[in-house]
Amino acid sequence: MRIKIERALKELTFKEKIIRQIILFHYEFLNFILNSAARILFSARDFKNAKNILVFRTGSLGDSVCALPALYSIRKNFPDARIDILTNAGAENLVSLENLIQRDLFNNIINYLGKSKKELLFELGKNKYDLFIELPQNPANLRRQLRNIFVAKSLRIRSAFGWEIASTRFLPAYQAKLVIFINERERLLNILKRNGLQTFGICFPLGITEQHRNKVEEIIKEYRLDDVKKNVGLVPGAKRKQNIWPVSYFKEVAEFLSENGYNIILIGGKEDTGIAEKLAYIKNTYNICGLLSPLETAVMLTYCNIVGFNDTGPMHRS
Repeated sequence: MRIKIERALKELTFKEKIIRQIILFHYEFLNFILNSAARILFSARDFKNAKNILVFRTGSLGDSVCALPALYSIRKNFPDARIDILTNAGAENLVSLENLIQRDLFNNIINYLGKSKKELLFELGKNKYDLFIELPQNPANLRRQLRNIFVAKSLRIRSAFGWEIASTRFLPAYQAKLVIFINERERLLNILKRNGLQTFGICFPLGITEQHRNKVEEIIKEYRLDDVKKNVGLVPGAKRKQNIWPVSYFKEVAEFLSENGYNIILIGGKEDTGIAEKLAYIKNTYNICGLLSPLETAVMLTYCNIVGFNDTGPMHRS
């Protein structure tokens, strides 16, 4: 796919080439502002011996999973450091980072959801961090990231990096046609590389235990789904309505698969049971929506030969 896009870029009209250069300059200019602010406020660049690190990563389940390769690389670069993760993801359910990743990758998860600014700054200030690493979400804008730069400075942190404008709404139709964007996992790893850290590839250090595996194995045995080649997972729900494929399309796919001897496993959270019930009547279909935690869902995906997703959390764990 990437090769096809690169070939298409070579066949651009003169007008398209000009517009593409304008878009690229737009990103270069915004990132120049961020980099300049960071260099002015954080003069110390020698952080290889950092012992107390604060990593800032926000977002939902999918955002957290996409950050796992970067979080793994940070720990590998600083094996003896204290690493705290500042986040707002999954504070009230099982999709928080501390319920997803291996325990040895971090020392503390600081979830700021519901905390006042004064309370949060006081808590962070007590820890006396010597390195701040931001892993910005893809749509994070200039204003938000400049704010984060000044917040890090207010904590008297000596070294900091990570700010990057990755996507904007500037000429969106032309961006979709004329610019190649890398995926979120690689983008975050590239931020680390540009700042002198070693990266260790795309890996997902999930905190899966024998208890998680045993629960999934019980379901596999109960429904006689041992033949992985015949198992197809379908994830019919999603957090955002615009990310949901019409249930009629899932129905058509499920009926076709069922007629050809496949088992359909409907995967999702409790909030997806309504959609799943519209498909559960199909022969050889097993509805397990709401029965598994995020990590148990990750295990269940390994029992599927192929999975059809909406753009939602389980997609990033596959």
